[in-house]
Order: sequence, then C-alpha cells, then structure tokens
Amino acid sequence: MARGHKKDDLLPIFERAEINATKYLRRTEAETKQMAKDKWKQSRKQVFFHLQYHPEDPQTREIQKLWRDLVSDPPGETPLCNLTNGSQDRVGISKLVVVYSRPLNLRNRFTVCDIHCRGKPVSEYLAE
Repeated sequence: MARGHKKDDLLPIFERAEINATKYLRRTEAETKQMAKDKWKQSRKQVFFHLQYHPEDPQTREIQKLWRDLVSDPPGETPLCNLTNGSQDRVGISKLVVVYSRPLNLRNRFTVCDIHCRGKPVSEYLAE
C-alpha cells in the first residue's frame, strides 16, 4: 500500500501463503521424509548447465532443444536415461536445467565485504 500495491491484489497472495503454511505444518514426519526422498530422487535425474548471463547467448529453449536432439534423446538412438554405465546402472538423467548467474558488477569488484567483523559469531549467541 505504501509502495503502490492494492489490498485486493495482496490479500489473495497472503491467503494462499497461509494455506500453504498450514498444510506444511500439518505434515507428519513420515510425509516430510517421503517428500524429501522423492525430491532427492528427482534431483538425481537432472543435470545443471551453469552459465554467466550474456544477452547474446543462445536462448534457453535453443539450449534445451540441442540437449534433447543431441544428448538426451537423439533420433534413432537409445535415450540417455536408458543407457547404463560400466557398473550396469542406468544413467537415469532425463532433464537439463539451464541456470544463469549475473556477471560481476563494479560493486562486486571494488567493495570488500567481511561479515565476520560485524560483531560476535552466531555460536556465541547460542551459548547464552
């Protein structure tokens, strides 16, 4: 509201957040462990391609298409996820995630930031 947002726009966002938080807090320990296990299994099926962002680089969809056509599922070849390694374990990788980082700016290059000199270490607060 102070930043130009309307109550009618913000209220549904906060209501959804409350519903999600309530669902999260009602999960049993078994459900939480199962969700973590499922998430871990899914993460084993993906590989990350990390690039420093540049506006003239190929678009993500072009990189994804090359991945599918040349690596993941080339025409007439066995899909990558069905190949086996030397131990006869399936490779299982079926997803490429393209991630970007921003290039360093002048602030990053010329500012020294040492968070250790701002006060007591966190471990000292835990002992109190």
